[in-house]
Amino acid sequence: MNLWILIGIVIIVVGFTLKLDVLAVVLTAGIATGIAAKMDFLEILGIIGKAFVDNRLMSVFLVSYCSSWKIWT
Repeated sequence: MNLWILIGIVIIVVGFTLKLDVLAVVLTAGIATGIAAKMDFLEILGIIGKAFVDNRLMSVFLVSYCSSWKIWT
């Protein structure tokens, strides 16, 4: 059994513990997990890109909702 593909979980835990940038930590964990699973780099980027495009409307909703709180100014 190959446990190296769980390296993404370690990266997430360490990154969040050190209070690093969330987006950078998640992207790094995803890429590291893909490489550990012996996926092609372009395939990894394709999966990450598709997930971003599929969920971009959620980000727009959160930004517009949070902007009404007046915490951004």
